[in-house]
Amino acid sequence: MPHIESADMTISGLPTEAPVYAILGVCRSATTAVEKLLAVADITAYHQIIKSSLLSGVANVDINDYAPAPPRPDQPIAIKETIGAYSQATATFRPSDILLKSMEPERLQTVFTVKEPFHNFLSWMDMAAMAPPKSRLPLSAEELLTNYILSSQTVFSMFEDSRRRAGKTTVFSYDSLRGGNRLAATHYLLEQLGIDASLYNSQAWSAVGDVRSEQSGIVHVNANRTDRLHERLDASGDFQYYPPKTELLSPDASRDVQDQLQRAGLYKNYVELQYHAYVQP
Repeated sequence: MPHIESADMTISGLPTEAPVYAILGVCRSATTAVEKLLAVADITAYHQIIKSSLLSGVANVDINDYAPAPPRPDQPIAIKETIGAYSQATATFRPSDILLKSMEPERLQTVFTVKEPFHNFLSWMDMAAMAPPKSRLPLSAEELLTNYILSSQTVFSMFEDSRRRAGKTTVFSYDSLRGGNRLAATHYLLEQLGIDASLYNSQAWSAVGDVRSEQSGIVHVNANRTDRLHERLDASGDFQYYPPKTELLSPDASRDVQDQLQRAGLYKNYVELQYHAYVQP
């Protein structure tokens, strides 16, 4: 895998008169859910075009190479990028920096996604166990944990930087979707982004669940790639939660992992990010 070097990378073809919504988070933290929400709102979402280009050694990305038609200057778009999981390179690249130097910073609206650190890491272990062997590097649990910590620290660093430099920065918490808060959390996010939240009700959420990549307005680098959702919606519009397989770690190993996450500052960062997300009244 080529080493990611984003210092000289730029993106061209971005709209010049409309917001660009950057959806950023570690893998398995609800970035796909936000991507599909914006797609239902007729905002074309570009799926990991920065990471894919960097991994392919492409120095510059042109939006027009991916869209069915070039976006109009006044047409908002979204770009979803996940940080991690199988290498330190993907754990430390900063798509927000690339976007900030490729456009007027005040038009960049960043959405950072967050999930409780321990359960987020367990979902990484599930993901690594389920991925086809040819699609992943042979990582031990310790190496995966190192990458997870790096990825989480990278996301928080981007969050702090975006609050200083980007036009608008908000947070969407995976955990806020529990306990009947789904619509309230969604409305809060969309209101923060200046999007009409009244369009989103239970029926709209069902539509999100029905979205397919060929008709959703989500543009993949490879048009033949299957969109594997990490958060799935059932017919009623509720999230289907798939609990991580905690048997992947023994009780002692689980405590050790949580201690390492604590020492690395991930729970402190999690509390800070949660402060900027929807919280149940």
